[in-house]
Amino acid sequence: MLVLAKQKSVAAVYRLVRDMGFFVVGTEGTFRRNWPGPAAWVKNDVRPEQLPAIMKRVGIADTAIDAEVAVLGGLRKASFDPPPVVAVVVPSIRGARNT
Repeated sequence: MLVLAKQKSVAAVYRLVRDMGFFVVGTEGTFRRNWPGPAAWVKNDVRPEQLPAIMKRVGIADTAIDAEVAVLGGLRKASFDPPPVVAVVVPSIRGARNT
Protein backbone atom coordinates (compact mmCIF):
# COMPACT_ATOMS: atom_id res chain seq x y z
CA MET A 1 0.00 0.00 0.00
CA LEU A 2 2.87 2.37 0.77
CA VAL A 3 4.33 1.74 -2.67
CA LEU A 4 1.05 2.92 -4.20
CA ALA A 5 0.80 5.92 -1.89
CA LYS A 6 4.33 7.05 -2.85
CA GLN A 7 3.49 7.34 -6.55
CA LYS A 8 3.47 10.91 -7.86
CA SER A 9 0.22 10.54 -9.80
CA VAL A 10 -2.72 8.23 -10.29
CA ALA A 11 -1.40 7.54 -13.80
CA ALA A 12 1.82 6.26 -12.19
CA VAL A 13 -0.27 4.06 -9.89
CA TYR A 14 -2.13 2.72 -12.95
CA ARG A 15 1.12 1.81 -14.70
CA LEU A 16 2.54 0.19 -11.56
CA VAL A 17 -0.61 -1.86 -10.91
CA ARG A 18 -0.84 -2.89 -14.56
CA ASP A 19 2.86 -3.78 -14.76
CA MET A 20 2.56 -5.90 -11.60
CA GLY A 21 0.02 -8.02 -13.47
CA PHE A 22 -3.16 -6.96 -11.75
CA PHE A 23 -6.30 -6.92 -13.80
CA VAL A 24 -7.26 -3.30 -14.43
CA VAL A 25 -10.71 -2.59 -15.81
CA GLY A 26 -10.93 0.12 -18.43
CA THR A 27 -8.49 2.67 -19.71
CA GLU A 28 -6.03 4.74 -17.77
CA GLY A 29 -8.51 7.64 -17.75
CA THR A 30 -11.25 5.45 -16.30
CA PHE A 31 -8.82 4.16 -13.67
CA ARG A 32 -7.83 7.73 -12.74
CA ARG A 33 -11.45 8.90 -12.42
CA ASN A 34 -12.43 5.93 -10.26
CA TRP A 35 -9.26 5.50 -8.18
CA PRO A 36 -10.45 5.05 -4.57
CA GLY A 37 -7.01 5.41 -2.99
CA PRO A 38 -4.49 2.75 -2.01
CA ALA A 39 -6.23 1.41 1.13
CA ALA A 40 -9.62 0.99 -0.54
CA TRP A 41 -8.05 -0.53 -3.65
CA VAL A 42 -6.13 -3.13 -1.63
CA LYS A 43 -9.21 -3.92 0.45
CA ASN A 44 -11.53 -4.34 -2.54
CA ASP A 45 -9.34 -5.50 -5.43
CA VAL A 46 -6.47 -7.58 -4.10
CA ARG A 47 -7.09 -11.31 -3.77
CA PRO A 48 -5.22 -13.54 -1.30
CA GLU A 49 -3.39 -15.46 -4.04
CA GLN A 50 -1.84 -12.17 -5.18
CA LEU A 51 -0.19 -11.47 -1.82
CA PRO A 52 3.07 -13.38 -2.49
CA ALA A 53 3.72 -11.33 -5.66
CA ILE A 54 2.94 -8.08 -3.85
CA MET A 55 5.12 -9.00 -0.89
CA LYS A 56 7.99 -9.92 -3.20
CA ARG A 57 7.62 -6.63 -5.07
CA VAL A 58 7.79 -4.55 -1.87
CA GLY A 59 10.50 -6.68 -0.25
CA ILE A 60 8.52 -8.37 2.52
CA ALA A 61 9.11 -12.01 3.45
CA ASP A 62 6.69 -13.64 5.89
CA THR A 63 6.43 -17.42 6.01
CA ALA A 64 3.25 -17.29 8.14
CA ILE A 65 1.44 -15.30 5.45
CA ASP A 66 2.81 -17.62 2.76
CA ALA A 67 1.47 -20.62 4.68
CA GLU A 68 -1.98 -19.03 5.07
CA VAL A 69 -2.08 -18.17 1.37
CA ALA A 70 -1.24 -21.79 0.56
CA VAL A 71 -4.11 -22.98 2.76
CA LEU A 72 -6.49 -20.54 1.06
CA GLY A 73 -5.26 -21.71 -2.34
CA GLY A 74 -6.03 -25.30 -1.40
CA LEU A 75 -9.52 -24.35 -0.26
CA ARG A 76 -10.13 -22.41 -3.47
CA LYS A 77 -8.98 -25.36 -5.57
CA ALA A 78 -11.15 -27.78 -3.58
CA SER A 79 -14.16 -25.51 -4.10
CA PHE A 80 -14.06 -26.36 -7.81
CA ASP A 81 -14.08 -30.12 -7.23
CA PRO A 82 -17.40 -31.82 -7.85
CA PRO A 83 -19.21 -33.00 -4.74
CA PRO A 84 -18.85 -36.66 -3.88
CA VAL A 85 -21.50 -39.02 -5.17
CA VAL A 86 -23.61 -40.37 -2.37
CA ALA A 87 -25.57 -43.56 -2.84
CA VAL A 88 -29.11 -43.24 -1.57
CA VAL A 89 -30.72 -46.41 -0.34
CA VAL A 90 -34.45 -46.45 -1.01
CA PRO A 91 -36.35 -49.29 0.57
CA SER A 92 -38.15 -51.41 -1.94
CA ILE A 93 -41.90 -51.86 -1.71
CA ARG A 94 -41.83 -55.04 -3.79
CA GLY A 95 -42.83 -58.03 -1.84
CA ALA A 96 -44.33 -55.93 0.91
CA ARG A 97 -47.54 -57.37 2.28
CA ASN A 98 -50.62 -55.43 3.10
CA THR A 99 -51.90 -56.84 6.30
